[in-house]
Amino acid sequence: MVLLSKRDLLPADEPLPTLEAPDAVGILPISSAAGTGIEEVKEYLWKFVSDLKAQGEPEAESDDAEEEEAEFDLEYDEVDDDDGDQ
Repeated sequence: MVLLSKRDLLPADEPLPTLEAPDAVGILPISSAAGTGIEEVKEYLWKFVSDLKAQGEPEAESDDAEEEEAEFDLEYDEVDDDDGDQ
């Protein structure tokens, strides 16, 4: 899923920028400042997960996905946040 933030900086009648994200399950605009789009994201995610559950159990993760997850865990563990900064 791709979230386009800062939607409040564009005029309301202006279309969203064109974005190519062929692997994305959705592209949704949000604005934290204006508080818009958050409910739509939650609804979209709820429906997406519900649809996945309705399709049945997901297939086992591939070795590549497990390696990527392990790399992320290592990177996360390396973050030094003793002073609160990352």
